[in-house]
Amino acid sequence: LARSAHSLTHTHTHIHTHTLTHSLSLSLSLSLPPSLLTPLPLPTNQPTRELCQRLRSITFDPLSIDVDGTLIATRAMFTDSGFAKKFRMRPDDLSAWLVCVKRSYRDVRYHNWKHAFNVGQFVYGVLMSSELGKYFTDLEKVGILIAALSHDLDHRGTNNTFEKKYSTPLGDLYSTSTLEHHHFDRAVTILSTEGQNILSALPSRQYEEAIRHIEAAILATDLGRHFATRKEYKELVDKSAFDGKKKEALARKGAVNNQFNAAIMEKLKAAGIPCHFEKMLSPVESLVK
Repeated sequence: LARSAHSLTHTHTHIHTHTLTHSLSLSLSLSLPPSLLTPLPLPTNQPTRELCQRLRSITFDPLSIDVDGTLIATRAMFTDSGFAKKFRMRPDDLSAWLVCVKRSYRDVRYHNWKHAFNVGQFVYGVLMSSELGKYFTDLEKVGILIAALSHDLDHRGTNNTFEKKYSTPLGDLYSTSTLEHHHFDRAVTILSTEGQNILSALPSRQYEEAIRHIEAAILATDLGRHFATRKEYKELVDKSAFDGKKKEALARKGAVNNQFNAAIMEKLKAAGIPCHFEKMLSPVESLVK
């Protein structure tokens, strides 16, 4: 009863951040279908130490494991990092949440569970293996990881322009970042479901902060915001305390990363796998659609 009351308190807090009309609209479009609430066992295989170490690297090959393996690997990200223990995630809740997130991805060509796992693992690798991780709290890290795995939930294989142009239910519901708002609301719906709320042990203030981190990270995936965000990031770097040598090193890294990314995207396109990449514009810039 105490756990149920605590979960309801978190859900109540989140619902009151929406207007009544918005909440009613969400109840029609975002309620989880019964198929997603049907228990489905997670593979019981335990991750090997070698797999846990590989997951901490940005060079991890997501195609090296099968679908069951992605669930085992994703659970390992939460356990091996210590997030599950620190935030008191119940093992059954973590397994149920993972299964529901995976099943909430549609069988579309690109924005599917494989893509979500790829993004989630890369974000995890960056946070665990680079100096960048030192600048985030553990609560921010777990929020970003949840967001990375949830950032395309229930994607229909369309884009925001399509949703608005044809006045789809989602296009009429959200005025900006249509799909991204839908992905976020779906993520919160899953988290608010009893037995799947992996953040239920958090105090209310921390819970609300985690939800804000998840929301900010998912909404930031809107490609319509990409160049504005990139400009803001560049200004922050230019105004920082980097000396000339550090700026030069950053520029070299940017060129290497851009060319590496272009090479990977070209291989995906050659293999017939759709992606957002169009072409390189310069050593440090690429065109995406």
